[in-house]
Amino acid sequence: MKEQILNLRAEGKSYNDIISIVGCSKGLVAYYCNNTTKDKQRVTTKQSKQRSTASTRISKKLEGFKGRSGRRSFCPEGTITTKEVYERYGDQCICYLTGESINLIYDDYQFDHIIPISNGGSCNIDNLGITIPSVNYAKGNLSVDEFVELCKKVVLHQGYTII
Repeated sequence: MKEQILNLRAEGKSYNDIISIVGCSKGLVAYYCNNTTKDKQRVTTKQSKQRSTASTRISKKLEGFKGRSGRRSFCPEGTITTKEVYERYGDQCICYLTGESINLIYDDYQFDHIIPISNGGSCNIDNLGITIPSVNYAKGNLSVDEFVELCKKVVLHQGYTII
């Protein structure tokens, strides 16, 4: 029946024509003829779920970015929104320190204060850097310049040269 419905539709027959010829319901005709619509709905649903997942992950990571010391937050609540992060970076971005590609939906990443709070940095979007976790741990409370200098020392101490 499926092939007959699809052949009739390919010939330009309307749903009502197909119903009268085949003797089936309109729902069945629509079911077989609307695969492209179903595919579009699947893609839209998948994209919506991905955005929701990214939004949830970003929101959780923003809590860590705000930081907590005992019961006090380093940064005021609501300084950066998930929407701002998503608008600025989208799904794909790069680690601001290594240049490695990061997918905000699937990859492990962390938000970093480019200028650490301990050095007078703020919790606004302009001070937010996205990094791979190991780099963020290594950087700690260092400024970018201090971190680069530390990396140079490590490289030179290990016998490598810097070009």
